[in-house]
Parts: sequence; structure tokens; C-alpha cells
Amino acid sequence: MSVPYSARRKVPTAAEQYTARPVVGQTLAGHAAAVNTVAGIYARHWYTVHVSQRVETNPDNLNGYVHATDGIGQVAYCPITVGPLDDALQVAVLVSAMETGGSGAPSVTVTLDDLAGNVVDIGCTWSRADGTLAALELPRNANANTRRIEPRWQVTGDARRAGLAVGASASSPRAIECATTSGDVRGAVAVLRVVTSSARVHAVAYLPAWGETL
Repeated sequence: MSVPYSARRKVPTAAEQYTARPVVGQTLAGHAAAVNTVAGIYARHWYTVHVSQRVETNPDNLNGYVHATDGIGQVAYCPITVGPLDDALQVAVLVSAMETGGSGAPSVTVTLDDLAGNVVDIGCTWSRADGTLAALELPRNANANTRRIEPRWQVTGDARRAGLAVGASASSPRAIECATTSGDVRGAVAVLRVVTSSARVHAVAYLPAWGETL
């Protein structure tokens, strides 16, 4: 028998490893597996896979919205390397969008594709229309009617809804699945596809998630 893994990472003594005797400390194999798991968790971090910068040069926009987003539609293709244990991804997208007004409600959709362009996870959408899109406008100065649109992070969160990954359309924000009935990109290169409507995308980042740890 063996005891649960201890964070002390104490190597069992020789006596504890004698054959035909109960093992009262962690076995060598169990110890190695636990250390590898802990090391992997410590190494897990956010990866930034897309960055862009917008410089406003239109004087008309300076008299209205700085970094205007109304009617702006963008598509960002972000290649990523998915680990063999990465069952899902938390995704964050830095977006500028109008808090109010405009010709249409801003929205951002993120989808996971394989390198051949096949959809693995139909994705999720943030939209101002349903209150899931975070947007912020601030006065550009104290005496003018100009507004500055501040970028805000849109984050999927860690809630997994695997059944929605192969739905007919993108769902509300949730973790993106890496293995579905449509495909499995674990241990392979995949593409995060970000599509905006009346919004600018400035950065895309993701955080791998393992198994039932969410």
C-alpha cells in the first residue's frame, strides 16, 4: 500500500522499498508521476498568440470616437500548439468595442479549427446584445464630445460544456474543447479563429486545461 502523495516530495527510504514489506511511503513510480504532474501544473501558464496595435490617423475619428469600431469586422487566425493532455482551453481576447450606440451590436466569436480548416469546436460568442461583451468608453478630454474606447478582456472562463462544442452555432462563453466528435487536436497544431463584428481585436491568449481540473 502507499500513502497519498505529499507535497514534501520526500524520497522513501531503502527500508520502505524492501520487497515483501508494506510500503508506508510513496513508491518511486508514484513519486515520479506526482512530481511530473506538479511540475506540469507549475509550468502551465497563459500563452499570448496574437498581438496587434491600432494607431488612429483619421482626424474625423479624433473628433468623435478614438479608435472607432463601428462597422469594423476582423478575422484573426492564431496557430497554437495543443498539448497531449490539454482537454480544453480557456481563451481570452482583448477587444475594443463601443459601449453604446453604433449601427450594430458588437460581437466577438472564437472557434477552434484543425490545420485543414475543419471545425473542432464551433466556439462561443461574446455579444453586447446579450450582455456578455465587456465594453468601456471614457471621455477623451474634459471639454469635448470625444470618447476613447478602452480595450477590455473577454474571457471564456473555465466552465466546460462539451455538448455545445458540436452545436449548430456558437454558444455563450465557455471553455473551448480540444477533442470532440468533429476532431481531436490534442498533441497537434491547431488554429484559434477570432471573428469580430463592430469590434477590434488587439490580442489573443489561451490557458491549457487538463481533464477534470476545471
